[in-house]
This record gives sequence, structure tokens and C-alpha cells, in this order.
Amino acid sequence: RAAAELPDRAGLLGIPVKGLQSVVWGLATLLGFLALFLRAGIYGLPVGGALGLLLLLRALAALTLGKMTSLPTILATAVALGVLQEAVVWNSGPIEADAKMGALTGAIIVVGLLARRRTGLRSEVDAASWLSVGDARVVPIAFAGLPIVRGVRATFALVVTGAVIALPYIGWFDTTVVVRMALIFLFAIILISLGVLTGWAGQLSLGQMAFVGVGGATASWLTQNWGWDITLATLAAGVAGAASSLVIGVPALRLKGAYLAVTSLAFGITVSQYFLNPRFFDWVPDQRIERKPVFGVIDWTSSRAVYYVSLIAAVIAFAAVRGIRRSRTGRVLLALRDNEAAVESYGVNPTRAKLTAFAISGFFAAYAGAIITHHQQSFIVNDAGAGIGVFMAAVIGGLGSATGAILGSLYFNGTFFFLKGAWRLFATGIGTLIVLMIAPGGLAGLWYDLRDLALRAYGKRFGVTDADTAEGHADPTPSPDAGAADEPADVDIGETVGA
Repeated sequence: RAAAELPDRAGLLGIPVKGLQSVVWGLATLLGFLALFLRAGIYGLPVGGALGLLLLLRALAALTLGKMTSLPTILATAVALGVLQEAVVWNSGPIEADAKMGALTGAIIVVGLLARRRTGLRSEVDAASWLSVGDARVVPIAFAGLPIVRGVRATFALVVTGAVIALPYIGWFDTTVVVRMALIFLFAIILISLGVLTGWAGQLSLGQMAFVGVGGATASWLTQNWGWDITLATLAAGVAGAASSLVIGVPALRLKGAYLAVTSLAFGITVSQYFLNPRFFDWVPDQRIERKPVFGVIDWTSSRAVYYVSLIAAVIAFAAVRGIRRSRTGRVLLALRDNEAAVESYGVNPTRAKLTAFAISGFFAAYAGAIITHHQQSFIVNDAGAGIGVFMAAVIGGLGSATGAILGSLYFNGTFFFLKGAWRLFATGIGTLIVLMIAPGGLAGLWYDLRDLALRAYGKRFGVTDADTAEGHADPTPSPDAGAADEPADVDIGETVGA
């Protein structure tokens, strides 16, 4: 208990915190095996090794109601939820029962967490925010002005831009590849929306795909039933996503870390399995979705047209997020992630800042969902586990930057689209661990590290020292009236919020 509440102080008192954590992980693994072994005697082994998220959600509901520590409460709640599920299955059938039970369990988790009283010390589970991010790093100032560096950057940008624009016309890529690349662009928007919420504001969310589903269902309804143009329907879907994100944003005012992750996961499962299920709500689209002309003129039924619409949508989203990052709002969110108490002491309202982060994130996630639904020409209820997969992709790419979102989307989708045989290992959790062991800051962080390593090696020829490189990892601090820029890594929080 001491190692959980105050690990630093426990270590100073001679408690081997790391060794104790290893023992706890081993004990938890043993208990998990025992549970599966006993369960197999009743239900048999799960097909494909997957137990399903509903079982996980029931366990999380029991844990949250037991405040993670009260074993009698956890045991009693788990048994009660098991009895409740069997009753729902008996009266509804197994298919509808999963959806209803998911909604009920999600509601139990949210109510239980909101009713939880804060007493005693706050452990790392309560207080932690997500700090392991791959923020964008600009070229060090010491090198930015060198002609060869400027030339390489311009050439690289020109080559990448030209390749992206010309891809549908390259003979090596067939229609399938073009359509998949369009989907990669759209998933990059989802990852950048998660970067705003988790990478900037430090709010851990596993239910991002719920906002994507809200956007997809809203836009599909508007284009197919009311005849709206896809541009207006996408904006309306973004507003619906921003509004629905506040359902999680309000509990987030009292929750952090693992508790917020549990709440967001419960929200995602509830929305995907019940509220966006055509079995229970008639307004949810279940027919083929037609791609009506953009602005009533531009046809986008072909694979090439879909590719360019997706590319333009991604460019607009990235430009908007970049503008937010360079504004006071972006700087406040980053400072809030690093030290909420200090930000509040400078007159910033943390409640409004957090809700703003949720609204921005929900808008862009729903924005992407609206186009994805028309890209696929059908509204598919996302599996609740997709939210966990998207979060993994964002972490692999590097939270907090557009580069990380693109690399994460390439990894997340490319491993399923293009890898065959044993290479599919990289699409699993083991592959994720391998990537993060090599690049703890994500693929974007690895890219920046390799770039800086090459620049340092090149700089030795011109007498540029490591100190010059370290000092120039970000743009100079802007004045309040100037256009916002990325803050230096060593800027004081007060200066950041004040600017």
C-alpha cells in the first residue's frame, strides 16, 4: 500500500518498489490464469483466445465500485453482475444481451466513479496524467539556417508531397492500395484527435472510436435522409462529436489516470454496442451509403476521387490542429498536462481547459468518422476494442504531433493491410511492445532522434556543439501579440500560460 500511495518515499525508506511491483505482476498473472482455468470448465476455452471486452468491463465495474482496494465489495459486485448478465441473457438472448449488458455495466461504472469520495492520500492511479508523448521537435536553430539543411528539408517536403499527390496514378498501386491509403489518411485524423486529448491535455481516453461512430452515424443520416452536402454533414457530425465528448469530459473533471481510462472505455462500449446499434435505434443507418457529389458538382464515386477527398480532409484537419497548437489554447493544454496546480495559480480555469480539450478531440474524431463512413459506403458499428487499438496506434506513432499520427496510422493499418505470414506479429500486442522498447517516444520520437543524430554528426564539421543543438529544439518564445509558436522545452509554466 505504501509503494502504491507514495512510491518515491517508500523507496527512500528502503522498500524495493520495483521488485515489489514485479511480485505483484506475477501474482496477478497467476490469478488470471486460475480464473481462465476455472471458467473453461463451464464455458470452454474462448475461440481464438479472446475473452471479449464485456468480461473485462464487468471486472472493471467491480473494481471501481470496490475502489480498487475493498476485496469484499469487489467480490460481491462481481457475483451480482454475473447473476445480472445471466438474467439478461435468459430474457433477451445472447446477442442482444451483450449490448444491453454493456450499456448497463458502463452506466454502473460511470455512476460508481462519480459517487466515489476522495479520502486520504491520492495514489499515482488517481493523480497521474499521460506524460509519455512524442511532441513535435523542430530542427535545432543551430542548423536551421545552414544552406544544405534548408535544401534537404525543401527537397524532402517536395518529394513527399509529390508522391502523395501522384500515388493514385502510379502504376505499381492498384485500386485496393489507393482505397487503403485513403483510409490511412482518415485514421491519422483520429490519431491526431487523440493526440490533442492525451498528448496535449494528458487525459487518458480509450473510447475515442465512440466519437468516430457518432460522427459517422450523424453524417450518414444527414446525407442520405436530408440530402445534405458531405461538407455540411461533416461539420455537423463534428459538432455532434464535440457535444458527445462532454459526456466523458464532465466526469473527467473529477477523474484522472486509470479511472478516466475505465470511464472512457465504458463509454465506448456502451455507445458502440447499444446506442449506435440498429437493433435498438431505427435512425442508425444500416443501408448502403451513397457518395453524393460534393457541392452538388464534384463526383467522388471513384477510388481516386475518394483518395483525394480523404487527403484534403486530412490536410485541413492537420492545419487546424497546428493552428490550435500554436495558439494560447494549445500552450495552456500542454502546461495543464505538466502541472495543473501551477496553471491554476496563473488564473487559468482547469475545468474549462479540460472541456475544451475534449470538445476539440471529439470534433476531429467525429469529423473523421463522417468521411470514413462514406469512404466505406456503410456504417459499421466499431468493435469496442477498436478504441484500445487506436490508442495503441497513437502511442506507437507518438502522441502530440502530426508526424506521429501519420506514422501511427501507417503502422496500425499497414500491418493489417500489407504484412503477410509471420510479419503479422508486428500487428499484435507483442509487436507493439517491441516497437516501444526500441522507440519509447514512438516512431515520431525515433525519427526526431535519428534526424538530430545526423545533424550533430554533420555539425561537427562546422564546429556546432551539442549545447547549441540542445538549445535550439524549439522556436523562440513568441510575444503575446505575435503568431504562436512551439514553446522551448525549458520555458517556465508561468511564462507559457502568460504568453
